[in-house]
Amino acid sequence: MSISFVKWHKHKDLEAIADYIHNKLAEELAHYILHQEHFKDTATFEDAYNFYIKIRQKSEMMMELNAKHLAAAILLPRGDLTRRATKCYKDNRETLLGLLKDDCDEIISTIASLLRDVYQVPEGVIAYRLKSKVIGFKDFLKKDIKEDCK
Repeated sequence: MSISFVKWHKHKDLEAIADYIHNKLAEELAHYILHQEHFKDTATFEDAYNFYIKIRQKSEMMMELNAKHLAAAILLPRGDLTRRATKCYKDNRETLLGLLKDDCDEIISTIASLLRDVYQVPEGVIAYRLKSKVIGFKDFLKKDIKEDCK
């Protein structure tokens, strides 16, 4: 456990800590799945450290981004997330549009908060995935509202 995590957890409740561990575990699993070939010759921590020193900053950032995307796909599968978000929107359309007008980002944030307990991940992660081009939920909202979303 890192020092930053120990300092961080003193200011968070147990639910936030559980969310952090849950999401971090998915990301580390994604790293293993995606990058295990790179680490086949790393037997020690020192070997792994030397590997990171050798790769360029851009490569490391790309590896991190790839792992985050796979973790999101594991935790929030596209088909299931799209289906649930669409149903949630349609079931609450009048209320959402009545309160939030054409503010797609706020509509997505509200839907994410409604889906939080289903997926057991933070609302921000769900909202980010819904806004991604992979999911295309914001485009769906724009077409449904027939106006440019803010």
